[in-house]
Amino acid sequence: MMKKHLAYSISSLCMAATPLAYAATPMISTTDFVVAIDADGNGSIGLWGNELSFLTDGIENNKAIWGGASNSGFIVTPTLASGLVASFDIRSADHGPRDVTSWAIYGTNDAITSTSNSTGTDENWTFIDSGTLADPAPWTTTSVAVDASEAYTSYKVLFPTTVGEDTETAVAEFQLYAVPEPSSAALLGFGGLALILRRRK
Repeated sequence: MMKKHLAYSISSLCMAATPLAYAATPMISTTDFVVAIDADGNGSIGLWGNELSFLTDGIENNKAIWGGASNSGFIVTPTLASGLVASFDIRSADHGPRDVTSWAIYGTNDAITSTSNSTGTDENWTFIDSGTLADPAPWTTTSVAVDASEAYTSYKVLFPTTVGEDTETAVAEFQLYAVPEPSSAALLGFGGLALILRRRK
């Protein structure tokens, strides 16, 4: 009987040692280092007083506005949590044509040297994932899954297109969510298994 219970314990821990078994944790703090960028080199942040800090301030109806209609975005070095990016939340603003309809995420372990309103290419970036977004209603939060295989210290998020290809881009809120890397999750699982074995001796 003991062997049977031990087999169940091992099976349960192995299943728990996968990222899907863990709740996603918010990564971006309201005080994190964030740089506004435009990959086309023709944008500027903070139009009409809508600064980049509004993007991560936790206030739902504040909004950041870039002066570029395509490939606007930002670089962030998250401090709340680390791990694989599992998903993100994006909240639309109230500017229909300026709302984004696509996204792309990149990662790097380089120190961030790109400056605000630059193209954000000073670092070595690795593509993680990309996708499209439906035309949202005003002030609507959308959750999107991300297929990441490696964790990084900093992330670049680009918004390649907007609803109406307006001359500006607007986003109210953005948050990345992380789960442990497989190796970290496995260590947690096997650590628990060792504890069970020790108690059963």
